[in-house]
Amino acid sequence: MGPWLPYVYVYGVGGCVFLASLVAGVRAGAIDLNRPADRRTLLALVAGLLLFATVHAIWIWAASQEPPVSDQAAVALTAETRA
Repeated sequence: MGPWLPYVYVYGVGGCVFLASLVAGVRAGAIDLNRPADRRTLLALVAGLLLFATVHAIWIWAASQEPPVSDQAAVALTAETRA
């Protein structure tokens, strides 16, 4: 599973806590869905979480890719010059 297990944990458990806190805010009356400003704020919070999770997934995917052969050769040459 590699680097994806922590990602699933962070956004799975963290997403549930985030969702529970939003539901608690709505039930307590701190977030009034009849007010446009509160709806925009709620939308911004959810969109921000989704955006951050997407960017984080792209970073994990990019970091897990094999570098091109030319980059591998450059790394090998750099390692040889340091030795």
